[in-house]
Amino acid sequence: MKNYLRNWMNDTHIAALEWRGEGHLVLSQFRYENRELDSGQVLHLTEIQAVQENVPKNVPLVLVLNSQQVIRKLIPEALPSEERVAVMKAFPNLNVDDFYIDLCSFGSSYIVNIAKKSYVDQVLLSIEKTGLLVASLSLGLGAAGALLAYTEEQVIALPGSVLILEEGSIQALRSSEEHKQTSILVDRTPIDNSAFLGFAKALLYLQKELGFGNLGQLNEQLRNNQFNRKFFSSGFQVAVFFFLVLLAFNFGLFQHYGNKNAELQTQLQINKSATEHLFSLEARIKQKEEKIQSVQTQSGTQSTLLLDEIASDLPSSISLTKMTYQPLGQPINPSKSIVLMKGVLAIQGSSKNQEQFTTWTEQVEQYDWVEQVVIEDYSFRSRTTSEFKINLILPHGKTE
Repeated sequence: MKNYLRNWMNDTHIAALEWRGEGHLVLSQFRYENRELDSGQVLHLTEIQAVQENVPKNVPLVLVLNSQQVIRKLIPEALPSEERVAVMKAFPNLNVDDFYIDLCSFGSSYIVNIAKKSYVDQVLLSIEKTGLLVASLSLGLGAAGALLAYTEEQVIALPGSVLILEEGSIQALRSSEEHKQTSILVDRTPIDNSAFLGFAKALLYLQKELGFGNLGQLNEQLRNNQFNRKFFSSGFQVAVFFFLVLLAFNFGLFQHYGNKNAELQTQLQINKSATEHLFSLEARIKQKEEKIQSVQTQSGTQSTLLLDEIASDLPSSISLTKMTYQPLGQPINPSKSIVLMKGVLAIQGSSKNQEQFTTWTEQVEQYDWVEQVVIEDYSFRSRTTSEFKINLILPHGKTE
């Protein structure tokens, strides 16, 4: 992303189109990196549509109008600050409102290039119809001055023109129908003469040189249009990128909270099931307790009669501490049925005389309502006292 923004702020690729007339186009590609402009591919094309196919949308396109509709004239001697004087010398009766003017200055010499505004506007419109925008424009040899100071060659053979350089100025300008492909050394770098004017114009574009007079105003407008297009196009791409990032973030956030919500719903369902299970167990335990209480209540009268008879024959050396009719066979377990020792009277107590205890148990066993006496436990608590647990099995009594 950082490289993208850096490349967007600074043009790293530039395309230059030299328009030599209908069906005669030269497209040059340049790369600007580390403050150096390197020449790339040079294409000779016949249709403007082919330019659109070879120039990416956001790469600035500079235009060199170098057709026969562009008139050029050399003024070999003029002061560097006398651009308007040079124009008047070249074309004394020129109506500047109808023409665009471009100047190539080198030393004390000028090449004045002019073209009708209607022709320039027509070419710009035909290029714009392909979807391309021209970022800057030069006429004829107007851009050549950007490179002339960096070459030691005295004869610059360009398509349609030959420049003769002597003593730091342009001494002669000749038209030439012959086009011989050759290289021109510029700062010890060979440049194809077909790309010379395009290279010069690309350099002026990077230096933000707008040009002379009304052409400078046109170039400022073209540059702003190209910048606005690039800004909105790149801005849209950046907006789409951040929108997708935001969408992905929101989706991740939604999925995260969705998962959390699903986990909470699952936990709530588990808790609900556990609560319902606890209520069910509580109800079952309560039901069993009520059942026990009911059984104990129903047998209360019978057990009272039995206890009265036992108490009437109880020796003074024996004390009863607890009597339970139909005791539990095992502790209450929520997962199991209640087990009662039906037909059983459980008696606990203490005895101070073992012989009397034995006699008493034998006597109890003779009761009509006692089928059997089972001694569950008999242990000495002290020398004179023992503790016991006995179960009286009543007729038809059994454990369930």
